[in-house]
This record gives sequence, structure tokens and C-alpha cells, in this order.
Amino acid sequence: MTATTSNPSAAAASRARKRKKIDIPYDRWPNRLKRAFKSFIKITLLISLGVTIYMLATIDDVSLNIFFTILEELVRLVLYVVTILFSIILQFGLIFWFLSRPDAEIIRPGDDTTVTFDDYWGQPQLVKLVKQWMSLLRDRKEFEKMGGRYISGLLLYGPPGTGKTMLAKAIAGESGMAFISAQGTSFQGMFWGMDILRVLRFCKWARDLAKKYGACVAYIDEIDAVGMNRGGVRGSGPMVGSFTGFGLGMFALSTLLSQMDGMNKPTRKEKFLRRLYRFFGKEYKPKRDWHVIWMGSTNRPDVLDPALTRSGRLDTKIAVDPPDRASRRQIIEGYLSKIAHDETVDVEAIVADTAGMTPADIAGAITKDAVRIAFFEGRRKVSQKDIDRALMEQTLGMESPIEEMDEHQRRVLAYHEAGHAVAQYYVMPDQKIVRATIVRLTTGALGHVMPVDTVDQHVEPVMRYAYEIIVALAGRAAEKILTGEIYNSVAGDYMTVQRNLWLMARTGFFGPALAMKATNETLLGEDERLARYWLQMEEITEQLLRRHWREVTALAEELLVKSTLNGKEVVEIIEANQSPEALREETIIPRTLAAMRAQALAEVRRGGAYPPSNSLHAPNGSNGSAPEEDVIVINGSSNGAHGNAPSSSAS
Repeated sequence: MTATTSNPSAAAASRARKRKKIDIPYDRWPNRLKRAFKSFIKITLLISLGVTIYMLATIDDVSLNIFFTILEELVRLVLYVVTILFSIILQFGLIFWFLSRPDAEIIRPGDDTTVTFDDYWGQPQLVKLVKQWMSLLRDRKEFEKMGGRYISGLLLYGPPGTGKTMLAKAIAGESGMAFISAQGTSFQGMFWGMDILRVLRFCKWARDLAKKYGACVAYIDEIDAVGMNRGGVRGSGPMVGSFTGFGLGMFALSTLLSQMDGMNKPTRKEKFLRRLYRFFGKEYKPKRDWHVIWMGSTNRPDVLDPALTRSGRLDTKIAVDPPDRASRRQIIEGYLSKIAHDETVDVEAIVADTAGMTPADIAGAITKDAVRIAFFEGRRKVSQKDIDRALMEQTLGMESPIEEMDEHQRRVLAYHEAGHAVAQYYVMPDQKIVRATIVRLTTGALGHVMPVDTVDQHVEPVMRYAYEIIVALAGRAAEKILTGEIYNSVAGDYMTVQRNLWLMARTGFFGPALAMKATNETLLGEDERLARYWLQMEEITEQLLRRHWREVTALAEELLVKSTLNGKEVVEIIEANQSPEALREETIIPRTLAAMRAQALAEVRRGGAYPPSNSLHAPNGSNGSAPEEDVIVINGSSNGAHGNAPSSSAS
């Protein structure tokens, strides 16, 4: 008693331990209820079985026959239902088995292929890089001894038609490895879950090919169809869909990501062997002498899920851009070698006329359209004229002339296009005129003047935007001078003016204040300073055409006669009608533009209004408050206008 009272805290702790009950899930009342219900079912079944045996032992023959007859019918009904269910399951299983096969193309080492690196022109550095990667996969031993790690994946991105898919076909033709390719859209299915099955099947084929041949390239064209961002950001929509499976790309993408990561994980066979070796006290190291490299191509890299392009997946990204001048020359020579053409074909002229075009555009113009034009005209060789027309159709569409057009409207249209051509000739010497026509095109244009860059523009002067505005406004200016009225023929021209004004503001032509405001095109359109600048550009454009109205008239009248003129004919008409006074005023446009820019900058700095318009003709500014501006001298030499440049340079 004394010991207990001497330490009351110890006694309390002892009583607490005795009262404490451990909460075991097995003893909780829901689990008890489940166990009781199961026991009841078992007891009921046993009792029923016993009763049935007793009744069968004591029942008379008639009742026994009835019982077995009923039992036979029940068994037959059950078998019938099971057979129907099995047939339905089998049919759906076969359907899903066939539908789960992706539309994939497999090329094994030694197979005949139609595309090689010799057919892939215009990207020598890219071809060299790809060849290096392929050689690493073919001869891996030395690379592995150095501790090197292979690239996990390669993403080709660029505008449509730049040769991404053709590069993949060339890799398949020359890599010496197994190659499997599929369209991104081929993974999409009508039923829910089909996309997952197709991705799994595609990855299994790639893995099996790599095991058999040592390496495999798994290529998915238009990978954005299956790899779009799951969060609905960066230009893509949320990947949700209906019961049928449309839009459920998130499941296919998740499966693809797990398969890309799991290529180096142990297979079921390797796991079994590992357990078996471990049972006998040994260590099992699977032999991994194969590798799968992933390739994808897209023209929308901004919508791809970041998980797809992170390191370890499609981590090596290569931009496939439209070809430059040297690359276009190689592409054009390659396609010309595949067709029959005469001696009039000028490779350098085609190179100059195809600035900005993709290899697919060039291939279509040379091997399809030009050959078609020559064939239907009864010739068996393609001429330069055929290629020029094919390039025009590629860019602007086919001709669809209006059979009966009012003569006055046709004259207005001819002067409209002549105004464009004359302005183009004088203010944009870095371009040459390829064609001028007043024949309607399938694109809806009633006429056009087609210029092309004589030099590829990689770094453009901002003043070039201003010259393009003058060319765009020259059509309406010619109409006003001719008739004193304005016509609804400037929809495309005014779009060019608006776009270029925005580009000029965004690139700082009018100073940093408007450059910051140019992030919002709508707000920029409400700026009164740009509206006044537009009106001033219309004024100097009209002055330009008035000084050269003789050339405009001659060119328009010739268009009324022939409807279409090539670039050489346009230049010859302009040069034949030039006046000495007009040639001496060749620096008026650049000096005026420089003054207008100085005035705009000054207004932005002081927040005031423009000076009177008559001060625009003062060189390099008007009131001395604006800084001196460099004057770009326009001499038209690239179009063969005058000076030391020969007139044949326009052709």
C-alpha cells in the first residue's frame, strides 16, 4: 500500500496502459459486419446444399425427372448466354486489335528506299549533323567507352514545306538502322482508349526493331497532334473530350511520355531472370546493346507540352527554316535535273524570284506546274517562261480573266497597277519587278505587280517599311490623278500600310514612346500622329507619281493593250519615258521621309503638333530642333534606271 501511494504517477500510468485499447482495423464494426455477412452466406449455401442432397435422396422418380429437366434447361441457358457473351467479347477484341494498329511505316536495314541524303538539297549543315548522330548509333563501342550518352530525341520544327518529313525519309534511306514512322493523327481513334493502345503498339514495334537490329529511329510526323500542351496554354486548347475519345490526346501523350522514359527499364523477362539469379545468390545484369532514338516534327513548337521537350526526351531541337540564296540554288538545280528543260532556263533568275519560298513550293512549281504548262502547250521541254508562270501561280494563283469588263474600269485598273510599278521602280531598288498584269487571278485580285528581292533580306532597314507604304499607296494616287475620284481597290494595299505603320512604330521608327505602345495594335490605331503620318505619305506618293506621270501613262496604255507585261518590258517602258527633270529629283523621297521622321520624333519628345506640311521638303528636318537624320539615296540602279548599272539587270 505504501509503495502504491508513494508513487501515484506511476500507478496512474499503469492504469492508463491497462485501459488503452489498440485500434486494429480487423476489429472495427464495418469489418465485423462484413465478416458476419460472409459467414451467413457460407452457412446458407451449406444448408441449401444439404437440403438439396436430402431432397434428391428422398424424392420420387417423377419429381426427380422434372428436377433434372429444369436443371438441364438452366445449364443450356447459361451456356447459351456465355457463348453469346464470349462471341461479343471476341468480336470486340478482334476489332480493337485491328483498330489499335497504328498506320506506321517500317523500313529495315537493306530495304529498297526511294529517298536518300543525295535527294535532300539545301541543308548541308543539318545533313552533316544528322549523319554524325547516325554514325554514333551504328558504332557505339568507342563512344560508350568514353562515357558518352546518346541524344534521347530530336525535334525538327519550322514552317510547312521546309523539308522536315523528307529529312526523316532520307534518314530512313541511309542510316543503316531500322526506321519506324507514323503520323501524329494516326494515334487518334474513334473509341475511348484507342489512342493509348496505338501508342503502346507503336512503341513496342520500335523496341522490337531496336533489339533485332541494334538501333531504331522512331519518327512521329506532326507530333503536335498527339503532343499538344495538356494545360491549354501557349497557344493550345485544353485536351478534354467526349466518350468517343475525340480530344483525349492527354492519355496518348501521357502514355507516350512513359514509354519514352521506359525504353531502358527492365522488361518482364529481365525481371524474371533477375529474381531467378537472386534466388541462387547471383547478380543478373541485362545486356543492353540496343537504343531507340525518337524524332518528331512540327510547325507549331509553341503548342507542344513542356514534358515532351524536356531534357531526356525530345531535347535536341533544330529549326528547319526556308532556304537562303545558296540553298535555293542547290534545290533548284536538283529539281531541274529531274525534268526536261531547254536552254532558256536561267537558274540565277529562278533563285532571285523564289526568295522566301520553301523547298516544297519550289518543287511544286518546277516539277508539277511548269511541266504541266509546257505539256498542255504541246512542248516536251520546259522553258523559263513556263517556270515564271508556275511561280506566279504558286504565289498569286491562276489567271481567271473577266471576259467583258467595262473599258473605263479597265483603264482605272491599268493606271492603278502602273502607279504601283512606277513607285516600285523608283523607291525600292533592292527589288526587281517580275510581272505586271490587269488579268484577274483565282485569289480574287483584279491585277497585281509582282516584285521580288534581288538580295535576301536578313537584316532589314526600318526605312524599307516606309518605302513599301509608298508603293502600296501609289495605286490609289494614280486613280486620283487620272479621274479625281477614289475607288474600292485598296483593300490589300491598305492592309499593307497598316501593317507597316505598326512595324515602324514597334521597331522604334517614331521613338520609344510609340514603340512601347505598339505592343497593342488596337491602341496604336487610335494614335493621331500615325494618322497624320499616313496622310503625309499619301501626299508625297502623289507628288512622286505627278513627277513621273509620263512613265505611268505609257505603262498603263501598254497594259491596256497586252494585259500582262514581264519585268523586262516594264523596265524598258519606264526607262524609255523618263525625263531629265525627274531624274535630277531622285533624292526628294528619301529626304522627305527623313524630314517626316525627324518631325515625328520631335513631336513625340515635346508632345506638340506637326509643323506645317510645306516644311516637309526641307532636307533632314524643318525647324532645327530635331537631330540630323541619315538620308537614304534612291537611284533605281537595281532596276536598271540609270547610272552605271546596265539595263539588263532588271531581267
